[in-house]
Amino acid sequence: MKAKYIDACIKTAPWDEDSLAEMCSFAQKMGWQAVCVANTYEGKSSLKEQKNEVINARENSSIEIFLGVEINPHSPTQLKRLLKKVRENVELVIVRSSDYAVIRAACEDSRVDLVLAPYLERDDAGIDVYCIRKAKENNIAFGISIRELFLTHKWERVEIFKNLTDMLRLCNEKDAQIIACTCAKNIFEIRAPRDIVGLLLTLGAKQELAFTAVKNTPYAIIQKNLGILSGKYPVKGVEVL
Repeated sequence: MKAKYIDACIKTAPWDEDSLAEMCSFAQKMGWQAVCVANTYEGKSSLKEQKNEVINARENSSIEIFLGVEINPHSPTQLKRLLKKVRENVELVIVRSSDYAVIRAACEDSRVDLVLAPYLERDDAGIDVYCIRKAKENNIAFGISIRELFLTHKWERVEIFKNLTDMLRLCNEKDAQIIACTCAKNIFEIRAPRDIVGLLLTLGAKQELAFTAVKNTPYAIIQKNLGILSGKYPVKGVEVL
């Protein structure tokens, strides 16, 4: 399996039939080789529509397109309930929350793939050594949303960069996985992968960590999930040949 530059989270507008095709085309021009459509979960019907949108887009696109979902639980209990609904239907499960109890519970649950932007709307990194240890045990990455870095202003942006830098420092020290994604909602919010790598390096990420954040890590997690969904990996650690 050769890793590809993959934007692990883009958003599509359900009212615009051409939005996904346009975003995929522009993402490819910017240097991405794959994208994952991960809209916020709003129910089974919306997820089914999103899945059909991705299937249709794959037929006319030369860029790889994967299906993901973002869930925004308000409690650990709701997290487990939502995971039960979405896990077997998507190739990437993203959890976004600023509540430490939810972030901690997400790191403890192997059904989660990505804990996105835990540093937002907080005055710290949103994670600690315990979260990193559990995330590593469960092959979970911590996500960086590029969108907020460009759309915020003044002191809000300063606070986000401070918290993000703290998270990267912890990830550097403990060799935690990170994934950087644009979370773009339109073509104007898509950034080139090498620009994102440069930003991560500027914020203090190790070189290897910065490059794998937009390539190896997200692609490997999605490929693993594809194997599980297809029955290739029926039990953890076992592969059907």
